[in-house]
Amino acid sequence: MKLLQKYDIFSELSEWKLFQIADSVKLRTFKDNQKIIKNGPQSEKMYIIRSGAVRASIGNFFLKDLTENESFGDITYENQNKNTKPQTFMSVGKTECYIIEKELYEEIIDFHVGKTLDKIFDARDVSFPLEDLYFIREIGAG
Repeated sequence: MKLLQKYDIFSELSEWKLFQIADSVKLRTFKDNQKIIKNGPQSEKMYIIRSGAVRASIGNFFLKDLTENESFGDITYENQNKNTKPQTFMSVGKTECYIIEKELYEEIIDFHVGKTLDKIFDARDVSFPLEDLYFIREIGAG
C-alpha cells in the first residue's frame, strides 16, 4: 500500500481504497525486449512502470521511452480513432509493471473526477440573501 501511495493516481485515495487496490493490482516482470501489449480496443488493462523502461512505437517508428511511474495501456487510449495504427510497448531491460484492470481504473478515475468537482463547487459562493432574487417568470407549477 505504501508503495502505491507514491504514484499520483493513488495519492488521494483513502487507506481502505488503497488496500482494495493493493489486493487487486498485479505486479508482473518482463524480460528485455518482451512485447508487453499491442494497443487495440480489445484490451482492458493499464500498466504503471514500477522499475525499468518501456519503449513505445508504431510499426518500426520509435515514439518514446517511458520510465518509472509513467503509465500506458489501452485504457488510456480508449477514445482514439479506431483507424489509427496500434502502438506496441516493449520492455527495455528487465521491467516491472503494475497491471490495473479496466474496472479498477474506472473506479479510481471516478474518484478523482468527483474530488475535482467537489473542489470546484466548494470554491463557488452560492450563499446570497433572498432579497437579491427577483421574479422573471414562472417555469412550472406542481
